[in-house]
Parts: sequence; structure tokens; C-alpha cells
Amino acid sequence: MTGVHGFDSDRDVVGFGNIAILPLPKLGIGFEYKQGAKYDDFKNADYWDAHVIWFVNSNLSLIGAYVNAGDEKSASKVGLGGGAVFSVQYAF
Repeated sequence: MTGVHGFDSDRDVVGFGNIAILPLPKLGIGFEYKQGAKYDDFKNADYWDAHVIWFVNSNLSLIGAYVNAGDEKSASKVGLGGGAVFSVQYAF
């Protein structure tokens, strides 16, 4: 059955949360979690990451994280795997 604006009216509630702290003015650490949504016959895997960010200056940030996005070989839950992620962000 189609609901408002073409979306399915049977929706599941999923949990999401994150926390970040700044122990030093140029350093942040955090954790994030998202519960996987269920669609008919399959379920997305739960996702979580732990990350560290270094604010080099007002324009440049360096981020390192470990991400776990479920088992990519699972037949019951759709996942992307896990591993280290490094990111550089420069804002103009």
C-alpha cells in the first residue's frame, strides 16, 4: 500500500545515535551507531564507527575511523564489511 508522497505506510523505527567529545581544543573523538532497517525479506546490517578527528586549523581536518558495516558475506543481513577509513577535509 502506498502512503503519503509514494512512501510505504508500513515503516519500522530504527535507532541511531552518536556522541563526540573534545578533550583538547584541536582533537575530537567519537562513536556512532545506526540500527539496520528491515525490508520485507532482508535486513540491512547494523553499522557503527569509532573515530578521531584532528582540527589542524580552521580550514583543515584529518579524520581516522574504524567502521563496521556488517558482514558483506552474510545471506541474512546486507552489509558492506568493515575496516579503517582516513579522510581529509578542507573548507574554503
